[in-house]
Amino acid sequence: GLWPTSRKVEVKDGNIHHLKPVLEAIADRIQARATVEWPSLMAYLQQMGLDQLETAAVVDVGYSATIQGRLSKIIGKGIHGYYLLTSAKAKQIGDDYGVLARGCYGEYLVPGTNASPLWRHSFELEMLLSTDDAQVMYYETHQDGVVAPVFQRMSRAEQRSSAVRADIRRGWLA
Repeated sequence: GLWPTSRKVEVKDGNIHHLKPVLEAIADRIQARATVEWPSLMAYLQQMGLDQLETAAVVDVGYSATIQGRLSKIIGKGIHGYYLLTSAKAKQIGDDYGVLARGCYGEYLVPGTNASPLWRHSFELEMLLSTDDAQVMYYETHQDGVVAPVFQRMSRAEQRSSAVRADIRRGWLA
């Protein structure tokens, strides 16, 4: 009863004030789930060697370096990031951890400016390039010690539209 099912959840400019009652109501469940997931996440990151590599990098179609920043915080050292574009937020992540946060087609762009069409449509571009990949919800450790991702099930609409997205990508790359 805290959130109407027909209302979209939106966060604009980092403002989550309207979500606080919902988050406070489920905070204990979030914390309990995080406690369960944490060991497998850390085991996955170690399995990937991120804690041992001299230098490591995230390659992402995103632009704000959020994952780069979170991974750097979790493993306690900076990880470089390479993107199609980067926002001004990415520069701060790079500066905070002393690493690169570089964009191929534009760097440290600011919302609302007269930037390239790639920047103005960066969310749509990210969706186009990444929606064939199911979202990782969490990692779990199997009895044999192998850590594996658990994916969110893709909807029928997502599955049905994959051929259209593939055609668009083929045309774009051509």
